[in-house]
Amino acid sequence: MVKSIISYGSEVWPLKERNLKLLEATEMDFWRRAARKWKLDRVRNERIENIMGVKHRISEDIKINQLRWYGHVQRMEENRIPKKILNWTPQGKRKRGGIPRWSWRE
Repeated sequence: MVKSIISYGSEVWPLKERNLKLLEATEMDFWRRAARKWKLDRVRNERIENIMGVKHRISEDIKINQLRWYGHVQRMEENRIPKKILNWTPQGKRKRGGIPRWSWRE
């Protein structure tokens, strides 16, 4: 239940490395609490996952959901708004300086 609450609406999130790390840390905190193992017990994450029978991580679930949503949008009719937004290419140039946080497709 917690996994579904954390990942609600994740189909449209622009996932960056920092966000993935935060999600995985939150998930591991949940699994540790459920297994009643604390950081001071010095039990490795892999061991916790084995104890709890974790099949796949939350980041994998989110990526699967994003691909499912992308396929859904690709099958839509051309005049639907999500498809128009996804296929939109901006006019003009980007602002100068720095590395952009997101690409246009994200």
